[in-house]
This record gives sequence, structure tokens and C-alpha cells, in this order.
Amino acid sequence: HGPANDRNAHPHASAGGLCAVTHNGVIENYASLRRQLQAEGIAFHSDTDTEVIAQLIGQRLALLRGAGAHQNLFIEAVARVLPMLKGTYG
Repeated sequence: HGPANDRNAHPHASAGGLCAVTHNGVIENYASLRRQLQAEGIAFHSDTDTEVIAQLIGQRLALLRGAGAHQNLFIEAVARVLPMLKGTYG
């Protein structure tokens, strides 16, 4: 999604730089997820579906860290985000 330019080049980082994502595929429901995240105050820096993945994982990481979780934070964050993504990706 979005034109091929520097702004849309991978990898895309989450707010606060908690994670960065490069992905190959299409997230079909990225527009609705993006709107939801923007309504929650997340600012986007690209037009891509990939940044939605990074922002979702980063948001989950921050929530897990705030809840005092310490083991396998990244794995848990990704596990919570994957069911939200509709489409094909690798």
C-alpha cells in the first residue's frame, strides 16, 4: 500500500521504537486497524499496511511491559496481534 518512495520503505517502526517490521504480503483490514490506532493517538509515518503491524505489536509490547510481564514479551505481543490481521503475509 502506498507509493514506492522513501516514506514507505521498510522496515517500519512502532511508536517509541519498541519494534520494527518488514513484511511481504497484504493486510486486507489494515485501513480499519489504522483508523482504530489513530483514534487511540498513534501517529503514522507511512501509507503502508506494514506500519500497522509494527504499531500494533509496539502497542501490545508497551501494554505487556506496563502490566509487569517480563518473559517472552515480543512473542506474546506478536501472538496477540496475529489474529487481528486478515490477509496473507510472511
